[in-house]
Formats: sequence, structure tokens, C-alpha cells
Amino acid sequence: MSDAQTVSKKFIFCQIWLSSELILNGNLSCSGTVLRDLQKQLSPTAELVGADVMPSFLPKENPSGNIRYLVQDICEPFASDLQSKFDLTIIRFVLAGAAKVGLETAVRNLVGSLAPGGWLQVIELDTNLESPDLTPALKDLFVIMSSLFNKLGVGSNFAQTLDTIFKNAGLENVSARRAELPAGKKLGNEIDSKNSIEPFKITIPSLISASQSKFTNSLSWKLSEILPDH
Repeated sequence: MSDAQTVSKKFIFCQIWLSSELILNGNLSCSGTVLRDLQKQLSPTAELVGADVMPSFLPKENPSGNIRYLVQDICEPFASDLQSKFDLTIIRFVLAGAAKVGLETAVRNLVGSLAPGGWLQVIELDTNLESPDLTPALKDLFVIMSSLFNKLGVGSNFAQTLDTIFKNAGLENVSARRAELPAGKKLGNEIDSKNSIEPFKITIPSLISASQSKFTNSLSWKLSEILPDH
């Protein structure tokens, strides 16, 4: 883990030539926002694919230009026409749902989507409760999410094990970077504050359903109290 840094208008961290690559983007909830932002920065020849395990989370409107959407579960191997295809595969806040097959299998499935020389970029929540930069609200959030990760079966600190799992899956040039992503009122305006917590609000019902425990029944209102004040 490198020292914490603030991310400002930077989303792709790997060393890739952004001109004509095929990009797969899978998120906690695939709203299409990331792909539309990348579409503005890339060549029209680039093909952008958004994926989610739940069809209801995919954008309702028809994709435009070089964007398309599909249903994909990282716990399952990618379809044959998606194997060894993507120059860059990006996932955000997805691996916590891979306990039924194990993180190692899910990562191997993701690696299988990469073209020769392709890159895999994974963004997950690092719930390190020993960080000196934790605010009280953020610590409360980390306690909740750590307990949830344990309940789901991946372990409270699974993000800190991923670099080893990546190397064991055959990936090279593996590196981990810790980034501080401000959320809630810390962003300074109501619109950004609301947008920053929206993914949590959208996916909390599915997390509750997945874990089926008394703990997660109170997760929704706890997060709604914590995140706006962060």
C-alpha cells in the first residue's frame, strides 16, 4: 500500500495507451456514468462495455455510440466471445460478493477476460480501522462494512489480500494504491454529496438480501446517518 493520496479527476491508474482499447467496466451498480465520462476522452474506435450481475442496475436508456451493456457475474467464467478480449477491465466494489466461489476464482474469471497485455484495475473499500486519518463518521462506516464483509464470507480486510491473489492468478506488474475518496458533506455541495452516497443507497437492499441477517436490517438507516456527515 502506498501512502494515501487524494484522487482528483483521475480514474484509470494503469499504464495503458488510451486510444482504441476495449474496456469492460463493472461496478457496485453500473449506472453508465463512468463509461460516458470515458467515452468523452477516448477515440470513437474504442469499445466500452458496462456489466452488472443484476439487470435492474443497468441503465434503462439505450446506450449511445460505442457503449453497450451486458449481464455478467464475476463468479462465473465470461462467455467465450468475451474471453481474452479486453485491453482494460475495471471493477469497483464488486469482489465482496464473490464469497460463493472464493476471491481466487472470481479473480481468475476476471483475468480470463483480459487480452494479451491487458490490464485489470480493481477498486475496493479498504476498511483499515487503524488508519490515523479516520473521522468518527468514517470509522463508524468502516465498522459496519467490515462486519458486513465478514458476514458475506470474504473477510473484513479482504482488500488487503488482493495483491497476493492477483499475483497467484498470473498477473504481472501488480501494485496497490490507497486513495482517499471524499464523500458526503465533505465534498462541499449538495449535488456531489448526494451522488457520492447514491450507490450505497441503491445496493443496500441487495446486500441485505444476500446476508439475510438482523445486522443488515439496520444497515440502511445507519449508513444514511453516517455518510451525509462525512
